[in-house]
Order: sequence, then structure tokens, then C-alpha cells
Amino acid sequence: MPKYNPNPTKLEKARRAAKISRRKLCELSGMSYNTLQSCELRRRNINRAAVIDVVRVAEILNVPIRDILEDE
Repeated sequence: MPKYNPNPTKLEKARRAAKISRRKLCELSGMSYNTLQSCELRRRNINRAAVIDVVRVAEILNVPIRDILEDE
């Protein structure tokens, strides 16, 4: 059974709502698995990711960009 983050990022919430696995999102977006995982685990700030990656991820998840960026 997967362990769920009790305090998920906006990105993780959007990905789960879209019912897309990390691996699938990486395949579709071109973002590396390590980058995506680091963003979801708050080791890396999605707000500082490459714009093209953020745009692709938002499009795939069918959400506005603001719904995956973290509040600063």
C-alpha cells in the first residue's frame, strides 16, 4: 500500500486528483522522475523549475499553473 504524504504540495494534490502516477506524468511531460519527486517532497521548489516543465505538467494535469506552484 502506498504511503501518502500528510502535507502534500499543490503539485502532488493535482497529480493525485488527475489519477496520474509520478512515472506516467514524467513520461508525458519529459520531466525527470527525480525532479518531480523532489518537487513533491519539497526538496526542490517547483516555482524554480524550468518554465516549459511547469507549463507541460499543468497542461497534462489540466489545471492552471497557479494550482501547482507553491505559495511563497
